[in-house]
Amino acid sequence: METGTVPLARIEGYDGSVVQDLVNIVDNTSTGFAVTVTGAAFGDFVLVSADSYLLSSATILHGRIFATNQIAIILSQNGAAYDPPSTTFYYKVIKRA
Repeated sequence: METGTVPLARIEGYDGSVVQDLVNIVDNTSTGFAVTVTGAAFGDFVLVSADSYLLSSATILHGRIFATNQIAIILSQNGAAYDPPSTTFYYKVIKRA
């Protein structure tokens, strides 16, 4: 078996982006939003990234299947309150084999 890297663009799935201007995140809380991704289903993998700096290690960005055809993009804040800038979030849903 050969090991190495596979460009994310070659991994089959559903991908896209969305711009969001989130509200202030209070210390030790989370905020998020839903995105419609036709074909997304429970058990699929969700990858999420952002185009702007989201504070530091105090902010955790993650995604999950929220419902059939819907993902949730979630920011959790574990430090002082934070008002994130308007940000483009990128997502990729990878079908479970």
